[in-house]
Amino acid sequence: MEMKAFASVFGQMNVDLIFSGIETPPALGTEVFATDFAMCVGGGPIVIPYHLEKLGVPAKLGTILDSEFESFIARELLTRIDYKNISEFRVSAKKPVVFTSVLTSKDERSFISFNTKIDEAALSERELLDFYDGCSVTIFPHNLEVAKELHSRGVELILDSSWTDDISLNNYLEMFPYVKFFTPNSIEVRSMCDEPDLLKCLDILEKYIAFPIIKMGFSGVITKIDGKYFHIPPVRTFHSIDTTGAGDNFIVGLIYGMWKKYDLIKTLKCANVLGGLSTEVLGCFRSDLTEETLNGELENHPEVHQVSDENQFMECTKPY
Repeated sequence: MEMKAFASVFGQMNVDLIFSGIETPPALGTEVFATDFAMCVGGGPIVIPYHLEKLGVPAKLGTILDSEFESFIARELLTRIDYKNISEFRVSAKKPVVFTSVLTSKDERSFISFNTKIDEAALSERELLDFYDGCSVTIFPHNLEVAKELHSRGVELILDSSWTDDISLNNYLEMFPYVKFFTPNSIEVRSMCDEPDLLKCLDILEKYIAFPIIKMGFSGVITKIDGKYFHIPPVRTFHSIDTTGAGDNFIVGLIYGMWKKYDLIKTLKCANVLGGLSTEVLGCFRSDLTEETLNGELENHPEVHQVSDENQFMECTKPY
């Protein structure tokens, strides 16, 4: 009998073309050279079930593919990372795969993307609910009615944020009642809360989310529990070469902690570790990731501190 997936994740398939080691992005009409290149399955939905299964957590991916060459490339890349637990959906629209050129320098990244935005909105609510049937946790779906139904079934939902020039809490208010975890970084949360103090941002988030958290990239994460603020520092200094997909791998750590029934602090330690480990390779995937690797890092995790002021922890200026 097939084991039900603990985590089911639906999303667009992404293919990344990563150019690393450039000095600066090219100006119009100019050419620059990279020191390394990789074409690989990109970040987003596939990162989460891929790494969860490496950690022993039953997981599956749902995505839309077609018969065109771009989908052939995506399937070939999935084969090369040996990921098979996929539910493919077909729709009438063409070119559903997202292609992104990632230009990575020492200090920053730039992107050029092709995205027809053919996502789960192209499927019926029944198709989506059938896909999610039996899972315990998922990423917040684009369809709010589907999210409400999943929440009523006891499925726990994780909502990630993404930067827009008009980012605001108002963009998320109708989703918050159904959310277990919301995962903004420090840049996003300051803007959406219109508040420079991160601890005060936690106070604002707490009005909507039972377990408010704020990612600070290589400086760890902060949270508020029972009226007290805590800083969960990074486990160590990572030899980072590419932060593509670090946010997705942070979510992998959250789901792993939920699977293991860890408390919030230990769950956030897992998220810290997996977000950091993912930056040590080019692209979003670590083929060498194991549960033993994670546990070894957790054994060396520094002490978690209760804090009362932003000056008691250092914030990374480039959070993932």
